[in-house]
Amino acid sequence: MKRVVLYTKSKCSHCVSAKKYLDQQNIKYRLCDVSVQPGKKEFGKTGLLSVPALKVGDMILKGFSIESFDALYND
Repeated sequence: MKRVVLYTKSKCSHCVSAKKYLDQQNIKYRLCDVSVQPGKKEFGKTGLLSVPALKVGDMILKGFSIESFDALYND
């Protein structure tokens, strides 16, 4: 099972959609809030500038789509 990190911030509707999908699929993940300093620092290491973003194993997914996430997660 791959480790999943969801990079998010409040008032992000796409982040809410990603979280809802992960919860519905019973996929365990760690939530990283990029609006607070520890999360901001961790997110900065990804090289991305916007959320949502997911880290699936060692791969980074920019944005969220079910198809893209499932392809990375189930590979």
